[in-house]
Amino acid sequence: MSVLRPPPSLISHSALRAIQPKRPVISNDGDIAKARSRQLYRAFYRTIPLLIAHYNLDVTVDEARNILKSEYFKSRNITDPRVIDILTIKGYQYLEELDKGWSNPHHFDSYIKLSTATKQPSTFLEKFLAGQL
Repeated sequence: MSVLRPPPSLISHSALRAIQPKRPVISNDGDIAKARSRQLYRAFYRTIPLLIAHYNLDVTVDEARNILKSEYFKSRNITDPRVIDILTIKGYQYLEELDKGWSNPHHFDSYIKLSTATKQPSTFLEKFLAGQL
C-alpha cells in the first residue's frame, strides 16, 4: 500500500525544509556534544589561575571556579546537540579571546561582577525582611 502524498507543487518550500533532517553543527550525537562541552569546562577550569594573574582581578581562584560552575549549571537542561555545539564553539572563542589578551580586563572583570551580583530587594516586603527600611 502506498502513502498518498500531495503533488510537489502543493507543498511549500518551508514545509519541505521542516521535514528534512537537520545537519549537525559538529557532533552527530548528544554524547559527543556533551563530551566537547566537558572538555571546554576543563580548559576554562585549568586556565582560571592564569587569567586571574594576567588580568589582575580581585577574585580568588575558588570564587572564579564557582562562577564557572554556576554558569555551566545554567545551561544543564539543554539536550539538543546542535545548541550544545554552538554554545561550545562560543565558549572556545571566548576562552581564546581571554587567553590571547584580545579582550580588555574590564570585560572579564565585569563578567565576574555580574555573576556574583546579588539581587536587590524590590518590593516592600523584601526590603523590610532585608532590613533596609
